Amino acid sequence: ADEPGFDSPWGWGRPGWHIECSAMSTRYCGTTLDIHGGGLDLKFPHHENERAQSEAASGQPFVNYWLHNGMVTVNGEKMSKSLGNYTSVAELLETWDPEVIRFYLLSTHFRSRAEFETSQLERARAGLERIRECSLGLHERLAAAPEQLEARAPVGEALVAAAARAQERWREAMEDDFNSGGAIGHIFELVREFNRLADEDDPGLRADRRALEAARDALALMTGVLGLFKEGLPTRRELAVTPELEGLLAQRNAARAAKDWAEADRLRDAIQDQGFQVLDGPEGSQLRPL
Repeated sequence: ADEPGFDSPWGWGRPGWHIECSAMSTRYCGTTLDIHGGGLDLKFPHHENERAQSEAASGQPFVNYWLHNGMVTVNGEKMSKSLGNYTSVAELLETWDPEVIRFYLLSTHFRSRAEFETSQLERARAGLERIRECSLGLHERLAAAPEQLEARAPVGEALVAAAARAQERWREAMEDDFNSGGAIGHIFELVREFNRLADEDDPGLRADRRALEAARDALALMTGVLGLFKEGLPTRRELAVTPELEGLLAQRNAARAAKDWAEADRLRDAIQDQGFQVLDGPEGSQLRPL
């Protein structure tokens, strides 16, 4: 009796949580939305009512495509603030790389339940690292591969076939209701085949630039559509500035201060041997990967 309500042709009613969504959607997106998303728990009654009242008002189809996602759960229960098992994205980002979180979510079909566990994020991080290492391995071999190939070896044919097969299966998975988890599985098919062939260290693979390019391009396409790497697939290893390098730089700075140019040049060359260039400036010397 204390609830707010109003008279209607159908009886006494109360303000609902459906009409405001219809009002905002049509106000800002027009009478027909191309894609409308939301959790599976909103499919009924919320979205059914939103659709009914919007189409009754406009006489036009309300939505072309509905995308209902599954819930993130903890110990089998829906993650929610009311249950006290809620972890915000901001909190996750304090510990986990955004690419790891994205990969974890994409590893499950969007309409399936995703169980939230630290071990799942660890698996996602390891999976990304496997793909990253595959990309680095491909680019390292491409850097050393000759421009011309006299005759393709069976190992090159195997890699080309694996790239084409993985890409076709990946496409089929994506066309099957955006099955991103299945699509990622096909990315790993290519990763495994490349690793197997690379472990054999066949000269035919090292010399086959076109086969390496086919695998590289397939990997770039599949990971790019899913947005697995913010800056794209890595093409060279990121070198870390180790305490040893910092020590060499400090020694070089001391040599320069003492005007011992021969020693400074020797230390500069030693630093370059570890993959870094020394940049001298008015505010001191800095290291930059070559």
